[in-house]
Amino acid sequence: MDNNTTYIDDFITTRNRVKEWTQYFPKRKKGKKPLPKKYHYFKRRLYAEKGNSFLFLSLRYDDNEDIFRLRINGSLKKWYFNGNTLDNLTLPQYINCMKRIALETGITYDDILGGRNTKIESGVTICLKTKFKDLLKCFIWHSGFDRVEENETTLYFRSSFYSFILYEKLIEIKSKNHYRNGRFIRTDKPFEFTKTYLRFEVKVNSVSGVKFYEEKANSVAKIIENWDEIILQMQSFFKGIEFIDVNGAEKGFKNGTFPQFKKYTLFKQIKDFGLHNYIKLFKKEVRSGSNVTKYRNEIFSLFRSQVVEDIDLREELLFEFEKKINGLLYNKINSYSNSNNTLIEE
Repeated sequence: MDNNTTYIDDFITTRNRVKEWTQYFPKRKKGKKPLPKKYHYFKRRLYAEKGNSFLFLSLRYDDNEDIFRLRINGSLKKWYFNGNTLDNLTLPQYINCMKRIALETGITYDDILGGRNTKIESGVTICLKTKFKDLLKCFIWHSGFDRVEENETTLYFRSSFYSFILYEKLIEIKSKNHYRNGRFIRTDKPFEFTKTYLRFEVKVNSVSGVKFYEEKANSVAKIIENWDEIILQMQSFFKGIEFIDVNGAEKGFKNGTFPQFKKYTLFKQIKDFGLHNYIKLFKKEVRSGSNVTKYRNEIFSLFRSQVVEDIDLREELLFEFEKKINGLLYNKINSYSNSNNTLIEE
């Protein structure tokens, strides 16, 4: 788990304690009604034990009902690990993180467990042995999602209520940050990275709009209860993205049959036009029907058949992704722990 938004609807405090917070006035959102005058808003930052990482805390006070509602949002991962890191929260760490938030905000752990999630974000960082150029261009298509390249370093697959995000993790970090022992450390000289660190995230903008997350992750307690299912769902999303090594060398054509020549020339036309552009045009112009999937798969098969794949990038990605997933699965952690007579902190 990473960047979540959680609400505690009956936050217990006193009016005097609100003085520790800063009052603010939310801006009116375009197309939305003005906020009721009975609401008053307060905010503060909850800093990590070390470093400058923090979570945003905001209170909404209802004058009529005399009720506070607490909202917690921000990167749990950065807050828990005191900064940017390639590490991901395991279930025991997530539980400890929630307990720490409860302690710091002065509420009970049961209140945290009952907190309702409206937005959640989960992700993993995959380390590939070789530095690959334009790796993001190899992620071509996913059913029901729009492929959007915001820039050369970030790729989105977007739908109405949730999205997949892929980016090179180290590009997010300035070149003067050196990676050592699981986190980034400032250095005087730029460091040349020889590996590729690919970040994959599932960003759910509306938990109530996605059946799986509404059933499995609409509260902190449900995330804990369904931890493994949520992690495996993320893996399923990643596997569902069509991946083609568009950067691979062409096989070329020489002394072949006419059908082979037709395939080669069609491949050249698609490559010159751009595979992403071709699929986008195909989606727009070809009428939906039972054969659309068949024709699209034929395009993918054609492109793959004309490219030399010296390294099976997809297999390496899936292998490294599975390694990361296994490290996050609680049952896997328990099995490993029990076999080594190691206690997992709860």
